[in-house]
Amino acid sequence: MKTNKILLCFMLVLTACTQAVSQTTPTPSIPTSTPTPGLPTPIVQTTRQPEVEAAVRAYLDAWKSFDHAAMYTLISKEAQAGTSADDFTKLYADTENALTLMSVDYSIGATSARKGESSAGVRLTYKTNLFGEFVRDETFNLLLEDGQWKVKWHDGLIMPEMGGGNRLRVEYTIPERANIYDSTGVPLAAPTKVVALGIIPGKINQFTEEAQNTLLSTLTGKKWEDIYNAYQGAAADWYIPIGEATVESVESNKAQLKAFPAIVASTFDTRYAYTTRGLYYDRGIAPQVVGYVQAIPSDQLAFYKRQGYQGNEMVGVAGLEKSQEKYLAGSHGASLTLINAQGQAISRLAQVESQPAQNITTTLNSDLQIKLQRSFQNFKGAIVVLERDTGRVIAMVSSPGYDQNRFMATNPNNENGVLLNDLLKNADQPLLNRAAQSSYPLGSVFKIITMAAALETGVFTNDSTYDCQSDFRELPDVVLDDWTKAKGYPPSGVLNLSGGLIRSCNPWFYHIGLELYRQGYNRAVSDMARAFGLGSATGIGQIAEDAGNIPDPQSEGDAAQLAIGQGATLVTPLQVARFIAAVGNGGTLYKPSLIEKITLPDGTPTYTFQPESTGTLPVSPEHLKTIQEAMKGVIYSKKPLGTARKALAALPYALAGKTGTATTSDGNPHAWFGGYTDNDNNAKPNIAVAIIMENGGEGSEVGAPLFDRVVSLYFSDGQSAGDLLPWESRVYKLADNTATPTPTMTPTVTKTPAP
Repeated sequence: MKTNKILLCFMLVLTACTQAVSQTTPTPSIPTSTPTPGLPTPIVQTTRQPEVEAAVRAYLDAWKSFDHAAMYTLISKEAQAGTSADDFTKLYADTENALTLMSVDYSIGATSARKGESSAGVRLTYKTNLFGEFVRDETFNLLLEDGQWKVKWHDGLIMPEMGGGNRLRVEYTIPERANIYDSTGVPLAAPTKVVALGIIPGKINQFTEEAQNTLLSTLTGKKWEDIYNAYQGAAADWYIPIGEATVESVESNKAQLKAFPAIVASTFDTRYAYTTRGLYYDRGIAPQVVGYVQAIPSDQLAFYKRQGYQGNEMVGVAGLEKSQEKYLAGSHGASLTLINAQGQAISRLAQVESQPAQNITTTLNSDLQIKLQRSFQNFKGAIVVLERDTGRVIAMVSSPGYDQNRFMATNPNNENGVLLNDLLKNADQPLLNRAAQSSYPLGSVFKIITMAAALETGVFTNDSTYDCQSDFRELPDVVLDDWTKAKGYPPSGVLNLSGGLIRSCNPWFYHIGLELYRQGYNRAVSDMARAFGLGSATGIGQIAEDAGNIPDPQSEGDAAQLAIGQGATLVTPLQVARFIAAVGNGGTLYKPSLIEKITLPDGTPTYTFQPESTGTLPVSPEHLKTIQEAMKGVIYSKKPLGTARKALAALPYALAGKTGTATTSDGNPHAWFGGYTDNDNNAKPNIAVAIIMENGGEGSEVGAPLFDRVVSLYFSDGQSAGDLLPWESRVYKLADNTATPTPTMTPTVTKTPAP
């Protein structure tokens, strides 16, 4: 208690002392200045230096985008004075190409700044196509110019090793380009030689001119009058290209050629040399599928160099030559060397060995392919032949074809560009792959899909009937004719659903489309079409393809037109062959393939084809069976009479199919046929086929006979071509009085289609 009292007294005394001090200590005052009258109040400003990291990041981000022009604006005036923008850009581009640079990444480390100068540590990561990855540490020095940091650039900032004028040099090891073969080993693209033939007009002997041109016609396949017209009006010393010939045919006619001094024969190296009956075939074998090679275009040179190309190679620019470039070209080997300003090697930075190119074996049968091409003669169109149960493409014809040697720089006939320009300007567009890149209205072949929609909705059964008369009057103020009316045939009468397909009765299917639309199944037909693979790419991937178009009907009229494959409906022959195959094989949609295998030079396969299912038709087994039987009836039924019975019923194969005639805005309609084989023997796989002949007329009269040609050649291994086609005087020979169909550019509906 005594201690506590003493402590309390001490605290009271201390408090009293503190209070006394506070009361006697004056509070200091802060002096203030009184502004001088008439003068503004001064404002103090502080200028901050820009961030160093932001300036370095802007420069490196521009490099990440390979924006050399933007990079140049970010370097100091002193650096710009020593290096022009063009030299700066070229140095970076050359270095990036030498490295085969794909990307450059960076990280910024410590930065420092002092008056007017700064620096930053940077780690650069160079990711290259050939040489892997390089990592380098750099120091970026910067100057403050006009309030902005600018890089004190020198060539060592590209790579530290390049300081002082050092540069990179690449030496390449280039594998020989690999080959493309058909399924039996016949070369479709492989090193070979061809002879270019031309004429010097001033050396023509008028007394032997006819014999001279006859020989050229025999060797090149060109018409006599075309050869004659080629040099009319030409100067005496001009070289007039005529065409190409095989080395063998020129050699066997060597003595005759010497008798005509005006003829110039020049042998050149190529990848394409096709023959038929021992003579040069100037329309190629599946040229739109195989494609062609060409020198790297100047505007794509940088891209290819980044991929590891030297720049003087021939590269694929179309077809399989393009899509399979990485296999056909192999991987280049290269040695990356640092050299000094005198061109002397300082050190090797990296080296990579080349990897061999790989051969492509296609699924195509070249014998079938070329015979089907010749069957088309001067007509335009396409044929796709698939293995029904796998998706292999056995033939893909697009007519007209073209000569891939038009693109070979080694061909003397290409020096003046006349023949190549003729090809590029050809109104028939031979370069276009009509089998996969052209979309057409499908016409009555589409009725297969409409029949499936009718059955699957339950609105119709196979026992449903319709009185098929010469016209259709269920749409207000619209009369649509049946194809029998234009032919002068009597109406087909009462038909069940299968009978409607067999007879290809337009009013029956107009009625289906309209009735489904009116009952609320607005998209039943269009959705079924998409489920059959229409309106989207097949996914083949090895060639370019068009997706086509399947519209949803917006009116009763649209619904009626869609039901017969007209209106805005557009499909490719490849899509049609695929869904025809699915109908025939039980409902499986296979991804089409043109490649059987890819092999190393020693024959070791790195890829082997395996069938790939990409979907199943949404049709019950019962309904699919009904459709299959109806398609067989198209060929074999007597009552009602199948639209393809006349052309196909006598063939010794089990067949099913559907004729189609798609009307267009100009010229004759397109002739279609879609069908498949259903043989039980295992000697050859069953096939599915889609055929279109542009402006060819009616499917029953043109498409069906071509189907005869396809199956006859296929099952006889090319020994039998079947019946003559309507335009042939003999097999593969165009009759003299055959007119080429009038072309149409944009097909639209204008009149009633035929079967």
